[in-house]
Amino acid sequence: MVIGGILGADEFGFSTTALVTMGCIMMRKCHLNTCSVGVATQDPELVKNLQES
Repeated sequence: MVIGGILGADEFGFSTTALVTMGCIMMRKCHLNTCSVGVATQDPELVKNLQES
């Protein structure tokens, strides 16, 4: 991380590994509340998908 900062990185991603471990398939729709896996949503029907896996 320090080396990335020295080289000019503007942002760092720490939670990608955690999301993939939970089943994230990287659809890049987290902000739309339509995560089909149920990782990044508050929709009760979609959250069921996460609980089943």
